[in-house]
Amino acid sequence: MGFRITTNMMMNSYRYNLMNSTNKLADARDKVLTQRTFNSYAEDPAAATLSFRLRRDFCKTNNYLNNTSSVYSKFNTAWNNLAGVVENLSDATARVSSIRGNNGTAGESRKALAIVLRETSESVVHAMNQQLGDHFIFAGNDGLNVPFSWKGETLYYRGIDVNSGKVEKPASKDPGWLKNLDQMKADQQSNKIMGNGTATGTQMQDWYNDVKNNVVPPTTKATDPDFVKWLDKYAAEDVKSGKMTAAEADKWLKYYKGETNALPTDDKGKALKEPDWADRIAKVSDWDENEAGQEWYNYYMGITDKRPAEQGPGWFEAWAAETKAEWEKPDSGVTQEEIDALDEWVKYYDRKTTEKPTLTQSTTVQDWGKVDPKDPKAFPEDLPKKADPNWTDAEKAWFNYYDDKRNLSKLEAMAKEELYIDLGMGAEESSPNIPVKGSYFNSALSGVDYIGYGTDKDGDPQNLALIMRELADVFETWDEDTQSYNPALAKNSAEGLTSGELEAKANRLMDKLKAAQEHTTEKWVELDAKSVFLQTNESRLTTQKSDLNEQILNVEQVDLADAITSFSWEQYCYNAALKIGNQLLSQSLIDYMR
Repeated sequence: MGFRITTNMMMNSYRYNLMNSTNKLADARDKVLTQRTFNSYAEDPAAATLSFRLRRDFCKTNNYLNNTSSVYSKFNTAWNNLAGVVENLSDATARVSSIRGNNGTAGESRKALAIVLRETSESVVHAMNQQLGDHFIFAGNDGLNVPFSWKGETLYYRGIDVNSGKVEKPASKDPGWLKNLDQMKADQQSNKIMGNGTATGTQMQDWYNDVKNNVVPPTTKATDPDFVKWLDKYAAEDVKSGKMTAAEADKWLKYYKGETNALPTDDKGKALKEPDWADRIAKVSDWDENEAGQEWYNYYMGITDKRPAEQGPGWFEAWAAETKAEWEKPDSGVTQEEIDALDEWVKYYDRKTTEKPTLTQSTTVQDWGKVDPKDPKAFPEDLPKKADPNWTDAEKAWFNYYDDKRNLSKLEAMAKEELYIDLGMGAEESSPNIPVKGSYFNSALSGVDYIGYGTDKDGDPQNLALIMRELADVFETWDEDTQSYNPALAKNSAEGLTSGELEAKANRLMDKLKAAQEHTTEKWVELDAKSVFLQTNESRLTTQKSDLNEQILNVEQVDLADAITSFSWEQYCYNAALKIGNQLLSQSLIDYMR
């Protein structure tokens, strides 16, 4: 029996085949346009899976590369800023060293250096406040707010006093005997040996008058042993400094001592330049003669740490007796506890202990919690956030002391801040928010970590900018007339210090400025090493990105010649289908019209 084929059946079959041909043509066209071997997961599941993995790795690598580039820009800018700080400091520290090594007067140098140091300290702070885009480079984890700021003479880092740790443990009433030492020194310095009525002083005066009046040879000869020793000393100093040769110094000594009568001349008979020994002799005082007193003064003031071998002069014991008599008067207002602490003050000023007599802690202070006495940074766990206005002065003093320690701990935490960023090192966490060391890069740059924070055991700042500023404060007190540090000229951090304390502080800060510069230089070198790592990592990621892209192309990229050939064939098939459709459609219309 025959099977009847209707027009509808032919049309349905035709439409199905035409749609199939259209789809194949579209797929072939897509392969030519996209140049991909597959356009759906179903076409090649294995290749599609591999492609997904490769593209995921490619995307991650691209992110790592962008992160590395961004962090490198930050670190490179930071490195350039620190380079300016280090280079600007080199001249300042060199001039500080020249002052220390200068055996003569250096008043003008000190005054000029004070200006340089103050301006350089400002430059350091400006460099540490550098921005990159909208973020501050040296702000640690808080890149949106300016890290360093001045409030008067106080430098703050993110709202915390950089000089935290400076508040001393609350002490009982300080007798202030170092001022007595300075007064004693000033009194002895005002008593000049020349012309004081002694045989030595009279000979000095007569000889000085002959030299200044150009009496040749001087009528008065330098014969007194106590007089001669000063001439010998000045001659040795000038030879050592290079002002004159040993032979020239010997000629002048013989002339002044009366061993020769003619003015000294060189080998060619030219008169030698007369030294300034007469002017220096005129300034010799009782203090200059008191060598043992000078040694003890320098030791007590901290100018030197070497304790003199001979027995102490007993100055503090004598002053303690005088102070006790004054404090025991009914109207003195001094407590018995403070009077009893005088013996401890003697030990402190005699440098037999580094601890000042402290104030007794009240029950309120003790309720804040115990503090480990061996930990210099410790503070009570229950320390209030703010001081209570109803507290006594002693309780407020203890609060300020412990609050200062708390601020120091905050600075220490900020100096160690970390800002985790994944640069392709397989960032992992050992527990929530605790990443595995070495699997991430720390992109945080804390300003106080680079230029220092806190104070040392001497109460001096460890911050580079503050060391320069305080050293400038000390240098500004230099008095050219007296060739010494004058407390009357003191401002800011130098206020309240005696002349000896100013000299001791200047010597300390010159050493500490050099140490702070070396610390900043070390951090600069460390930053350079990190920048080099970022450059290397960027190069590695660029190569990795290129390799991944090549692998993706190997998996996905179509052979363009085959794709075009396939497209041409599908185009031919599609056109043929359309032609058959035209013939089928025409026949159907004629049959319909019949």
